Amino acid sequence: MRRLPFQQLHAAYVVPPDYRTWLDRLDARGELTDAERLQRLDEARGSLADGLADDAFRFILNDDLPAATANLEKVASDDGYDSALEQTARNVGFSLLSELRRELGGPRPL
Repeated sequence: MRRLPFQQLHAAYVVPPDYRTWLDRLDARGELTDAERLQRLDEARGSLADGLADDAFRFILNDDLPAATANLEKVASDDGYDSALEQTARNVGFSLLSELRRELGGPRPL
């Protein structure tokens, strides 16, 4: 067993409000080659699927930066993150994963 220097670990996955917004944000970060963009989408497909399959992950919707930051702080401090907000964010995650699988072709190969 590995010893870690902290008492608790909170796993969080921050998602954009929708697939188009996510792609726009990705494109706004700067010039990506087609291969780099495809690699980023493929990595997102795998990590999103892993996060959605694990109930320990808390999903946070980033449709408003101050609200997303406040929600992340609630998750980190165990200060009662709203389960309805989390379910909304998790549903967005499922929608994003569906779009990624449609665009990239099914589950990510192992």
